[in-house]
Amino acid sequence: MRALIRALPSYLAFFMLENSALGLIADRLMEKDGAGWWEVCATSPVKKKVKGRQEKEGKNRWHMQRGASEIYYTDFGDLSSLLQNNWDEFEDLFPDVDWVLTRFRKLEASRNIVAHNNLFKDRELDRVKMYLSDWVKQVG
Repeated sequence: MRALIRALPSYLAFFMLENSALGLIADRLMEKDGAGWWEVCATSPVKKKVKGRQEKEGKNRWHMQRGASEIYYTDFGDLSSLLQNNWDEFEDLFPDVDWVLTRFRKLEASRNIVAHNNLFKDRELDRVKMYLSDWVKQVG
């Protein structure tokens, strides 16, 4: 039980960060390109991966879907691609593209540890908390 309690802050931090990023990216790109933003803004490899996941999920109709839009079928690293390839829609929020990409790259390694049910050391959790705080201060 102690391990579960210790794990909770890292899961919550990533839940907040990833869902904030998903929402921000989807909202900004929908404002720019409307409901068809995915087809316009996502790269072909990401679209192919997402389509495969959706098809696989469609075979298991008994299970709930991940989300209402394609962005919920992406990997955390794909968010960097969406930001970078559509930078003009986000440049007003961040100092520069490298600020975002560097943080996402570092966070992806930590996220994968948490997503595969491993416990963080305090040092790792402190890093994630710092990046989450930076994100919140930057995007509001």
